[in-house]
Amino acid sequence: MLAFFARSIARFYWGSLRRPAWTVALVVALVGALAGGLPRLKSVIAARDLFDDSTASARNYDAVMKDFSNGNSILLLLRPIAGKWNQPDLCALHHWMTDAETNDPEITGIGSAFSLREAVVTENTYRYRRIFDPCHDDVRPFKAQLERLRETPVVGTIVGPDLGDLGFEISFRDTPGGSRRGRFDPAPIAEFRRAFEREFGNRFAPIWAGGAMYDHYVAEGMKRFPLMNLGVLLLFLVLYRWFTGDWKSGFLLIGTLALTGLAIFGGMGWAGHPVDVLASTIFLMVTIAAHQDFSFVSSAQMARPEDFRRTFRRFLVPSFFTSMTTMIGFFSLCLSDLAIIRRFGFWAGVGAGLEWVMIMLFLPSLLALRPAWRRWTRGPNAFLSRFRGVRGERWLPNRAVARVLLGLLVVTPWAIQGLNISDDPVGLFPKDHPFRASIDYLRATRGWENTLDLMIEAGVSKAERARILGEVAKLPLVARVESGDQITEFLARGQDPKAASIIEAIVDTEGLGRRYRTKDGRQRAILYIRSSELPEYREFRAGLAKICGDDVCRVSGLVDLYLEYTYAISRTLSESLLVSLALVTALLVFLVRALRTPRGGLLVLTSYWGPLAMLILLAAFRIPLNVYTCNCAAVLVGLTGDNAIQFMFASRRGRLGEGLGERRDGAIFTSVAMALGCLVFLAAAFTPPRTLGVLLFFGFLLCLVGDYWLLKGLLRDQPPEECR
Repeated sequence: MLAFFARSIARFYWGSLRRPAWTVALVVALVGALAGGLPRLKSVIAARDLFDDSTASARNYDAVMKDFSNGNSILLLLRPIAGKWNQPDLCALHHWMTDAETNDPEITGIGSAFSLREAVVTENTYRYRRIFDPCHDDVRPFKAQLERLRETPVVGTIVGPDLGDLGFEISFRDTPGGSRRGRFDPAPIAEFRRAFEREFGNRFAPIWAGGAMYDHYVAEGMKRFPLMNLGVLLLFLVLYRWFTGDWKSGFLLIGTLALTGLAIFGGMGWAGHPVDVLASTIFLMVTIAAHQDFSFVSSAQMARPEDFRRTFRRFLVPSFFTSMTTMIGFFSLCLSDLAIIRRFGFWAGVGAGLEWVMIMLFLPSLLALRPAWRRWTRGPNAFLSRFRGVRGERWLPNRAVARVLLGLLVVTPWAIQGLNISDDPVGLFPKDHPFRASIDYLRATRGWENTLDLMIEAGVSKAERARILGEVAKLPLVARVESGDQITEFLARGQDPKAASIIEAIVDTEGLGRRYRTKDGRQRAILYIRSSELPEYREFRAGLAKICGDDVCRVSGLVDLYLEYTYAISRTLSESLLVSLALVTALLVFLVRALRTPRGGLLVLTSYWGPLAMLILLAAFRIPLNVYTCNCAAVLVGLTGDNAIQFMFASRRGRLGEGLGERRDGAIFTSVAMALGCLVFLAAAFTPPRTLGVLLFFGFLLCLVGDYWLLKGLLRDQPPEECR
């Protein structure tokens, strides 16, 4: 079967070279057609848009957003630079905010201390009077107004406990007709921020927080990915110059990668698949994982210069199978319950396949048309050429040490069970990020860092609601509870029962009441929580279930979405890992039998040593895995066996040792270049890609240790006939 496949693919290869102009034109036309989808490509930046619509958590979240227009809001906290509040400055701020709310079409509402009112009841009238109006101190002096704020129920939310800051909850509308960034484009936030800082930058020290600020920072951070893509291309340009001694090698590789990138992102545009934080790394992953074909071809061309057609032909079949294992690793992610991971796995797998076409079919045809490009390696000029004669036997482990290292894999089942699956929205940003600073400020001044919405069904009595909220407030995660009943009680404080009932009716029909109640009578309470960490949230959900069932109250929020996310991540990791291992193992066993490779079992085991050792380290050091970093295992398993496949095809008459010697330089350079390419992830604006880069860096080096160093050590003391 293998021989038949090799002959078939060889005929296809030689056929493409007989008409190189047609081959090049066909590939360019295909890429051009796919690239036509680039104008359709959209970005996803809102945290909610990362989650599938089909989950119960997502449905609850969307229902709250719809009922209470609770999306696209920022929390702006202001502190006086002078150290104390100044009446003229606050009056100017009041006028400026009122003007923004009235005249800026992007702003749907602003809630603040200026919005607070109290009921004033006379014999014939009921009216609301501003509690805090710095522009009018004729009724109550300015300092008295400030002190009055201490008595309001918003102390600890939009008003600092010690009046050290005042908050503004500013809501922005969805972008009319949508945008390339989804239903909400945070560009108006940036404009509002610039306008505010121009006007008040020397009077107030701002803290920018809230969900829409999260989206704003995500949009800003995603701007780095194109620069990172360029960075990895430049890195490979330099690495290939060192490896081959000629700049042409790097430019040839970069050209094929650029065409692959255009095809991938254009195809995503045609398919309606958006670019999110994870999808933004596709080009980087394809570049790092798929350059190996060209690496081995270049290594062979330096070691044995010959007609370029023959060199590509020698690597045609083994490179097909190495690309197949990479595709298996990526496509296994399509089993995930999460659309964000499915999209990443599909397009990364497509990219790995396209890069094989580019390197093994398009590039030879292009070289046939451009004779000046056919010699892209100059061995004597290569930086690495000085090390090619170095014999490294003395650095190899003896067979006893190698067997001990191989035996460590028996703890792999424990490692898989002990992986630390954890994710939270705040963890997207590094610790020194402004968004993390705003969370730290909220935690330090108010004792909470995030919010949840608790929906209580219609028909539940006021007394029962009070019992539920009282019990919820005692849960360790909850710092405070805000409800419509509290606001009504505050407004009706000191009034007789008749006046109190009238005030309650007025609140229900005014904007204030619509923050807490729906038209059909469902009640909303806002829970201010101390932590976004999922272990604490799981305990909270267990405690809430004892207080009221799902038929009475339901909770929603980004933290709730992330909890469901972690279960899906765990399934993704286990399912994709098992599928990848099974398929790659089946492929390696097939090739071992078809090529009659000696010591085939040992070859397969050492191929798995790197990825499985990485899993053991992840479990041992409790490194948190999230929606981004969980792909590490699938990527490493997808690259499992690539070096082994090259060694098998290079082994003549069953001499495995000869195969290792012939493909050693290509294997070492490929793995080292992959590892160094992963360091580009450290330039990301987000923590998970940085972590992924570090994990893959060590993962690729561990794969090299298993594929070559460990295998060579196990074979070092054996006579030649034992390596056959």
